[in-house]
Amino acid sequence: MIFNSRQNSIKVSSLQFSKKSTKILLTKFIVLNIVRFLFKTKDTHKIQEVNAAKGAKGAKGAKGAKGVKGAKGAKGAKGAKGVKGAKGAKGAKGAKGAKKAKRAKGAKGIKG
Repeated sequence: MIFNSRQNSIKVSSLQFSKKSTKILLTKFIVLNIVRFLFKTKDTHKIQEVNAAKGAKGAKGAKGAKGVKGAKGAKGAKGAKGVKGAKGAKGAKGAKGAKKAKRAKGAKGIKG
């Protein structure tokens, strides 16, 4: 790289750029790289979240969800356990409700 102060330009291997155009090119390059990086990280987080959600199903899947690295992955695995717990609780309520219904039917039967 050769800088010529008289011509106010930079010569790079037989190509000549003005200072202004060089600054513009560098700025564009930096901005594009930042944008690429941001989109890349978002995509990987989405993929991890989807994998964690898929992994919540089945015994092998649960192990996969636990294996996800990073804080979000850990939260996803904990969340999956929470969802299973919620389903269990609803199921228990359903069973109690069924017993109450059977008792009610039994009581009516005695009256009849």
